[in-house]
Amino acid sequence: MKKVKAFMMLLLFQLVVSCGGPLVEVSESDPNPPTTVPGPTPGPTPGPSDERINYEEAVGIMSTYCAQCHANSPWMDNEVAFRESSVGAQVKNRNMPPSYANEEMPDDIRKLFLTYPF
Repeated sequence: MKKVKAFMMLLLFQLVVSCGGPLVEVSESDPNPPTTVPGPTPGPTPGPSDERINYEEAVGIMSTYCAQCHANSPWMDNEVAFRESSVGAQVKNRNMPPSYANEEMPDDIRKLFLTYPF
């Protein structure tokens, strides 16, 4: 009975130790051995589509695609006026920039512009 009990204790000990995570081998010649056991690998990092542009970046886009007709609009140099305007909705609905504008707004630029938090 003592052998069975000893065997069960050894089995329990192995189970507890092995569930602690992956083992890290440390060589005696390594001057800087790792101090922690590596954990799970992190998930994917957010991509550019997850980021929002700020007002200065929005103005940069508007300078290229909107200033031809709207250079004197209050929202070109005032963020509050920009947020209160319908610019975002007009660009989202593809009413702006119009088809007759000198510079057509590519879809990737439109998508980036619309990441601004209107």
